[in-house]
This record gives sequence, structure tokens and C-alpha cells, in this order.
Amino acid sequence: MPCSSLLKLPALQGKDFYDRLFSPLVTLWYLLFQRLNADHTLDAAVADARNGGADRLNKKLSQGLVSDSTCSYSDARQRLPWHFLAQALCLQGAKIIALSPACLGTFWPKPCACRAPKSLP
Repeated sequence: MPCSSLLKLPALQGKDFYDRLFSPLVTLWYLLFQRLNADHTLDAAVADARNGGADRLNKKLSQGLVSDSTCSYSDARQRLPWHFLAQALCLQGAKIIALSPACLGTFWPKPCACRAPKSLP
């Protein structure tokens, strides 16, 4: 999914983010990485980042992480608006459905039906 599509999501509009190594896009990447990787730990995510795993999203990332500490990634996860994650996943779901609506349409309601709750339980 193009980064420009993600940056236009409503959850990021009107929000200012400092120029950090773990930008919202890099943080989203590593949230997905953590879930899909066999090792779900913060340590594994930071090790991958230090090895250049997301350098296409932030060219400074692997050189900027000078220690094995997970604090910067952990803080980035806390800063990421929950609605951004929900909207990004809904956008991706809509793109998948558009590729094969005959197969997936019966399993997933219309993409616009996927809405983030107003607050976490």
C-alpha cells in the first residue's frame, strides 16, 4: 500500500509528529512485523530495524538506532493513534476486496462498514 495513502488517513490529519526514527508508518510496519514474525517481542522488532528491515520507509532508521534498547519503539507504539491502525487495516481490507470481490465479498461486509470505535473499551 502506498505510503501516501496511509498519510492521508483521517486519524493522522491535524496531528503533528516530530521527525523521529519511528514515524507513524515505520511504527505501523513494525506492529505488523511483530504480529507476523515468529518472535513477537519488541527486541525482535528493534533487531530487525537495526538490520535495515524498514530502511525503505526511513533511510536513517538502521543507522540511527545505536543501542538494542526497545524504549524508542515502545514509546512510538504508545504515540500511534489507535484510529490510524484501524483505518490502515480497513484501507488494506478494501484493497484486498477490490482485487477479488467475488471471493471475499461474502466474508467481509462493505469496506465502509469497517469503523473504528470512538474509544477503546
